[in-house]
Amino acid sequence: MSNFFAENYGVLGYYDSDKFINPEYHKSFLKDIEAEIYRNSKAPFVKNFRENYEGGQLPIYALVGVFSFGTLSKFYKNMKNGDKKIVAKLFCVGYTYLESWLESIAYVRNICAHYGRLYNAKLAKTPILYKEYSKAGIRNMRVSK
Repeated sequence: MSNFFAENYGVLGYYDSDKFINPEYHKSFLKDIEAEIYRNSKAPFVKNFRENYEGGQLPIYALVGVFSFGTLSKFYKNMKNGDKKIVAKLFCVGYTYLESWLESIAYVRNICAHYGRLYNAKLAKTPILYKEYSKAGIRNMRVSK
């Protein structure tokens, strides 16, 4: 994702709301990344970019190193659909599938990180499955068995 974005919009292109679908969602994303950078301010690579590069802004390829799954999910969700399609194609899936899986992984990670019960819990964010998986009996509503 970061490679695609940097190649097409520049390493600081993530600051430009025109590169995304929703400008308000983009503002929220920028606040999230500032919080992520602050939380990781002692990490050597963050310190290096902050202290040694003009403006102290992290390029997207470094920034993803501090992204939470939630921030990564928000970043992808707000990308333009054409861009999402190109990124998803790298993983050999449709962009709606990748988007749903990123959201679901972020949701499951948060359950685990906050000591929630994951086994047999109904997932509020469910990943989209291809029909052949559903036909084979694979379900996406709960983690069980």
